[in-house]
Amino acid sequence: MPVFDIYGILLMALAVYAAYLIYRRYVEMSKSGEWSEEERLWAREGSFFVIGLFVIIFVSFPFLFIEGAPLSLSDAMRSSTSSFAALRMILPLFYLVWCVPGAVLGEVFYSRIKKRSVRPRNVLIFALMIGEWLLASALLLTLFDILFRDMSFLVQFPLMAVSFSMSMFIMAATSRIRRISDFMKRAFD
Repeated sequence: MPVFDIYGILLMALAVYAAYLIYRRYVEMSKSGEWSEEERLWAREGSFFVIGLFVIIFVSFPFLFIEGAPLSLSDAMRSSTSSFAALRMILPLFYLVWCVPGAVLGEVFYSRIKKRSVRPRNVLIFALMIGEWLLASALLLTLFDILFRDMSFLVQFPLMAVSFSMSMFIMAATSRIRRISDFMKRAFD
């Protein structure tokens, strides 16, 4: 079994374990009576969100990570010159397969917490926020691909993590801009 398939299976097992821990903590806290009704609602809906996202990942996992599958990431990595290029090629697919359904799930569960109807505008806002993160990641991956294309995977892997972390900081900094922050507060009230 190729190494990347093993990492994919381990990632999936880790997601299952995370969903289990969230659910177990929710059950423990709801039995102890330490939470208010709103906190229990947040925990319950958050658990459902994680489980729903896990189901999406579980269903799409074979198409993305199993060798020889139609959209296999390991095949893309073999066909490109660097890991940066392979990851950059697969980011739009991750966006369509995982992030857009995640944005819909996020709005559905947030609207259940706020006890209101689903707002398509908020789904678009979630999708744009995730898209900003992936676009910044793709730009950083392109920069690293230009600068460090011939480096070993042991050097490229931490730089991939840096690109995702830096793009997360960019997304957080963008959301702190006053106009954007005010718009987000009005949209999600």
